Formats: sequence, structure tokens, C-alpha cells
Amino acid sequence: MGVGPVKILAFALEGVLAVLALILARADRRHRALGGFALFVAVTEWARAALIAALVGHPRPYHGFVRVIFHADELLYFGWYAALVAVVLHYFARARVWPVFVAWLGIWVYCLDYPRVSRQTLLAVYRAATATAVLGTLVAIGFGLAARRVSRPSLAHLIVGLFVSAEVATLAAAVAPDFFNHWPAIQYAMTLTLSCAVAAHVWWLVRRRRTGDATP
Repeated sequence: MGVGPVKILAFALEGVLAVLALILARADRRHRALGGFALFVAVTEWARAALIAALVGHPRPYHGFVRVIFHADELLYFGWYAALVAVVLHYFARARVWPVFVAWLGIWVYCLDYPRVSRQTLLAVYRAATATAVLGTLVAIGFGLAARRVSRPSLAHLIVGLFVSAEVATLAAAVAPDFFNHWPAIQYAMTLTLSCAVAAHVWWLVRRRRTGDATP
């Protein structure tokens, strides 16, 4: 699973989305969380690509500086899902997000005990954390809608919903026995998600310029 054209396109779209989301956040403070999330997504994906490339060719278990790189990648991996859960809680459930980041750091600290924590155990932690995060976003969205915490859906709700949908599809593919055969489709789905998110931001900017309506 190298960095092919689709992944390069995804990297570019993540950068564009981060810029557009920050413009949106500057225009409307209610969307600062979305801007922070989009920026975190871009930085995380770019950094993880570099870290994973640096790990190629090194034998397991990792030691020394290579182990530092490995744990940095773990931190960003779990951080991505922590950020997704946090932004869903913020917009849909109107709940505090600090417990999410406490859990994120707790899981990462546990993984620091590698290699005493075996590779099989690490894989189980990765899978459990990913599934819990994705299912948690669905519960938070369902709760927020049922409890009418979302009084007026906005562009932020749409963008966050797109990311959650993509992660649900990825999780569904991950439990399939032939996961790696589905990997190209997963990459296309994420790229489509990013494209839709960018298009939605562009639409808002064009609409705002034409009508002067800054309500996203």
C-alpha cells in the first residue's frame, strides 16, 4: 500500500480543505472546531505518511530512534480518531470533549510498553480503539439528533457527517476477510469524501461572495 496517485490526490485535497475550513472558521467562530479538525487531519495524514516511510526496512521489534518514530505514528493514529470523536461530540451532542483526549493519551501510554506489549496485542488495541471511536461517533450523532441538540444543521455538520460515513465504510471493510482487496475502494471513498468536503466549502465561499450571506 504505497503512496500512489489516489493517495497523493488525497493529500492535496486535505491541504485545500484545511485552508478553506480555516477561512470558514475566521468568518464564523462557530466553525473554529471544524477548522482545527481539518488542519489536524491534513497535518496528521502528511506526518504519518513520512513516519511510515521511515519505518520501512527496519526489523521488528523496533529499538532506539526507530521506536520513537513508531510511537509517534501511534500517537497520530489514535489522535486522528480522538479528533473525529471530539468534533462529533462538539457539533452533534454539545458535550465536553476533554475525556476523549484523556482516553487518547491513556491508550498511547499503554502502547509505549512495546515490545513487552506484543504485536498481536497492539493490533487488538488498534482495532478496538478504531471500532469504539467509529461506533461512538454514531451514538453521539444519534443522541444529538434524538435529543434535538442540533437546532440548525450547518456546513460543519455536513462535513463531519461525511468523515464519519467514510470511517463507517472503512470499518465495515476492515472486518471483511479480504480487507486488502478492498483497500483501493477505501482510498477512492476517502478521496471522494474529501472532494465533497472541498466542494461544499467552495460553494459556501461563492454563495457568501454573491449574496453577502455569511451563514454556513
